[in-house]
Amino acid sequence: MHFHPCNRHLLISPTRQDAEKEEVTVLLPESYAPSKEEFGSYVVMGTSPDCSIDVCSGDVVLVENNMVKELSFEGEIYSIILENYVFGCLNDNEPEEEGWDEVWEE
Repeated sequence: MHFHPCNRHLLISPTRQDAEKEEVTVLLPESYAPSKEEFGSYVVMGTSPDCSIDVCSGDVVLVENNMVKELSFEGEIYSIILENYVFGCLNDNEPEEEGWDEVWEE
């Protein structure tokens, strides 16, 4: 079964770097609540057809970690985020819009 996001959501997966951070096991007191990093990087696995941001499967996006929702269904876990919580996309493409070069050089 394949999951297809709807209603402006993106299906995402933690980047290798972020996934490796989460696999560390440390024994702590029960009262300790670790602070999760505020932002994370995720690989886009799929997008809703009505998304207005320009991202494709395989792009890396930077998002607010506490806005990532995990859905569990039939033993599978799907991480999704609403497109509004994507701060930016990392890729190798040069900006196509005029004026971006001046903005980045300032």
